[in-house]
Amino acid sequence: MTPEERKEARERCEKATPGPWGTCTGSGRIECTAVHSDAQEGIICDLLPDYELSRDSHKPILDNLKFIAHARTDLPAALKQIEDDEARMRQAMGSLDVALNHGGPTHLLHAALDTLRARLGEAEGQAKGWVAKG
Repeated sequence: MTPEERKEARERCEKATPGPWGTCTGSGRIECTAVHSDAQEGIICDLLPDYELSRDSHKPILDNLKFIAHARTDLPAALKQIEDDEARMRQAMGSLDVALNHGGPTHLLHAALDTLRARLGEAEGQAKGWVAKG
């Protein structure tokens, strides 16, 4: 996920109804049919009347509703974790660069820096894969 994509995702989070969100109970035929805000009264999204769902079809629908409800808190947490991880990696790379430029067992420092750069590249590749699957 690029910095611009993260910025756009964060803006969507900030514009959305505050969380956490939960799932609403329907008429009792199935577990729930809507997502609501715990912070404010009101429905975030309504699936359809639960009487229109058959017993065989409701499990995937409920799973999707729970996904939507949890996305309100999961996405901001994931964005923060990405930013924190990137900051730690940049700090570590900066420390290694300083150590390389000011002496020390350079073969060990070079190896550590190469490992950090490789892991950062892997993480960026994984993030691009997640976005492509979106």
